Amino acid sequence: MTSDAQHPLHRRRRHQRRRNLLAIADTSTTPATSNNSPHEPTITPYTINQSICPSTHATILEPLVTKHIHALPQYWKNKPTAIHNEEAFEYALEFVIRFGQQLPKESSLHSSSMRGRTKVILDSGCGTGKSSHILGERYPDCVVVGIDQSLARLNRNNAYRYETNGKNSNVLLLRADVTDFWKLCLASTQWHHHAVIVQHYLLYPNPYPKKSRLMNRFYAHPAFPLMMLTLTMDSNDDSGGGGGIGYGDVVSNNKLDIGNEKLVVRSNWKGYLDEFRVASDVWLQSGGNFHDWQAFISNNKDGSESYCWDNEWYPNSKPSPWEIVGPNQLDGDIISPMTNFESKFLQVGEAVYELSIVKRS
Repeated sequence: MTSDAQHPLHRRRRHQRRRNLLAIADTSTTPATSNNSPHEPTITPYTINQSICPSTHATILEPLVTKHIHALPQYWKNKPTAIHNEEAFEYALEFVIRFGQQLPKESSLHSSSMRGRTKVILDSGCGTGKSSHILGERYPDCVVVGIDQSLARLNRNNAYRYETNGKNSNVLLLRADVTDFWKLCLASTQWHHHAVIVQHYLLYPNPYPKKSRLMNRFYAHPAFPLMMLTLTMDSNDDSGGGGGIGYGDVVSNNKLDIGNEKLVVRSNWKGYLDEFRVASDVWLQSGGNFHDWQAFISNNKDGSESYCWDNEWYPNSKPSPWEIVGPNQLDGDIISPMTNFESKFLQVGEAVYELSIVKRS
């Protein structure tokens, strides 16, 4: 049996930190500074730069994301959701419904713009759940669903370990695959009726910092369109059909007292966020949104109520009125760490960057 110290993943991490330490000792190395950075970034053992993982050129990334958008029907068909993920989703749905029933009728949740649905914040890849609880305290009238597939990480949270998870709280931690959870959100009519996703957080800082693992990262994965579709499920229109009607009626988060960001991604790896921005721009320019996807499904039904998933999806909505902000370096003197990773980064002076997708004013 391989010990923890001999595990290939641990060896790679040790080698990565050694390379960073050598870079620190090399006086000829001058770190690149972002135009948006309030301070010049410091190279630390956690730094991921071009020497560790070179950037993916846009001529490679843009066609890849476009391919995933068009091939979404095949991905939807060929990747069935796992039973344990379906059970986790049903548990989350019940939690959302119970939370909504306990709210006073005068709550902003019951305004006409929300149609009585409960506001939900997704914290995908929540790790130990620290960020989920911070968001829960910050937004007490929202349900925060933290999702992670690692039982070891979740068990580091006392609420999860001692089965007090979700009790007398607006925070629910789930062990599940995030891509399955996104798919189930999109497919469930009960979810559409009872819940509305008002914000989505991706705070795991450096997934797969190796050039050969590009397609394992969120923005280059076939499930990337699923994640982006969850951002457009809050339209005021109930018809669920027709392209081009989703974005115009999106509920403004400013009216919900949770800020204007729809998607927030943080990382110490600026190259990761730069590429996330490229992929997000491809999605936004494609015109893809939840109602267009529903229309595609409706138009591909046959007489047996099944679907023709062999057709490619070409969204026909106009480009979205949203914009991408960042990545910008956060000021280490005023930033509040949301994860254990960010706490470590700030202790050693490692830069933390943020990318967000917001509704244009």
